[in-house]
Amino acid sequence: VERVLAVGRQLPFGMISPDESSSWIHLRRCTSFWLARSACYRDAAMRILLVEDERSAARMTAKGLREHGHAVDVVGDGVSAVRHAATVTYDIVILDLLLPMKDGLEVCRELRSTGDAVPVLMLTARDAVEDRIVGLDAGADDYLTKPFHFGELLARVRALTRRRALPILPEHLTCGRLALNTRTQEAWSDGQPIELTA
Repeated sequence: VERVLAVGRQLPFGMISPDESSSWIHLRRCTSFWLARSACYRDAAMRILLVEDERSAARMTAKGLREHGHAVDVVGDGVSAVRHAATVTYDIVILDLLLPMKDGLEVCRELRSTGDAVPVLMLTARDAVEDRIVGLDAGADDYLTKPFHFGELLARVRALTRRRALPILPEHLTCGRLALNTRTQEAWSDGQPIELTA
């Protein structure tokens, strides 16, 4: 997005007509808002479902998340996890793999089977590659092995919720005679390429 804004700053003076100029200003405002939203969301409070049957681990993890301003619901079994996820809208589910009544894989599969796209971060002491593959194939979005650094847990939570919350910038943008490709970082005016500097 920053590169898109840079394109407009590098256009020769007078290349854009008054009508197109107002459209370009609007485009810059929209993309600037996107950037601002991205920065702000990094530390936004979230509603989190923590599914962990080990009471001490659940208590410490929930305490840390709440200290960072997040609202946390804690459940200790798979059946309760499915029930909570069906009745409350969460920003993310932190899901332990080994749970009573229903394990984390069953919970994840059931959430996905109902069309629930809530981000799921799976926690487990199993660190084998095969276990990670099974967890991701069951519908988890990320996989973190125990023991973990709490800072990494927070970073992964932010990353997963950021992917869901922010719209994807279109690859092709047009404004009058101006055309932009946000993937290749190329620009054209009237079909002619514009030479951009770094």
